[in-house]
Amino acid sequence: MSLIDPDSKCYEEGVKLSQRIGQRIQELDQREWDFKMKQYKNREDKEKALIDAVRDIGVAQANNQPKNVYNIKGWW
Repeated sequence: MSLIDPDSKCYEEGVKLSQRIGQRIQELDQREWDFKMKQYKNREDKEKALIDAVRDIGVAQANNQPKNVYNIKGWW
């Protein structure tokens, strides 16, 4: 673009082309960024679901413990 003379007939077309190229590059960058953010969000959701599942298992196991523990001689 710097080589095109501002007084030439094609200068306006060159400016428009440059703007379109710039806009397209921004769109592609934004699309790539959105995709990476979606991957990050999915990974976060998966890890949160895993943590919740492990927590639920621990709570269920703790709730199923015997209520009365008898100390029978020789056990401890």
